[in-house]
This record gives sequence, structure tokens and C-alpha cells, in this order.
Amino acid sequence: MKFERAPTLFGPMSVRTESRLSQGRVLVEVDAPPRPAAKWILHVPLPTGWRIVSATIRRQAGGDGPDGVVDLTGKAGSIKCGSFCGESENATELSRATEADRPTD
Repeated sequence: MKFERAPTLFGPMSVRTESRLSQGRVLVEVDAPPRPAAKWILHVPLPTGWRIVSATIRRQAGGDGPDGVVDLTGKAGSIKCGSFCGESENATELSRATEADRPTD
């Protein structure tokens, strides 16, 4: 999925997503609108039976929440977010992956 310079109440923003579910990853790149929002979340829709195990934002761990929600509050500029996800029955195993296996962008 990709959209460029979409109008929002906070100014134009762009989003590009890339699914790599076969590798347990979903990558999202966001160009934030120029005016910050008090609360800003990114919802990463996943197929039935999949869930986010962890997320990285600008190569930092964190931001992941329930149901594919990633908190981007306070972030500005170009943001690369990677979500490490897995099928529900495999989620425990995936959460033990080494840091090298997690998405960096």
C-alpha cells in the first residue's frame, strides 16, 4: 500500500508499506505531517491469525501495542517502522528471535 501527500488536518503525509509476512515482517515508512498531533497511532492490519510481537521505530525498540497498533506520538519527519509479527500459535517462538533477526528499518 502506498499513498503520497494525502491531505490531513495536520498537513500532507505519505505512507508506504511492504509486507514480508513470509519473513515475519511488515515494514512501514511514514512522512509525518508538519503539524504534530496530540496522539498519533499507526494501525498495521494483519491477516487473521497474525499479531505483532514487537516493533522498531527508527531502529529503536518499542511503540508496539495490541491489535497491530504502533504509537508514533511525538515523532516527526520521515519515520521507518518495522513490525516483527507471527501467526498466533508461533508468536511465542518468534518473540525469542535475536535482535539481528528483527527489522531495522
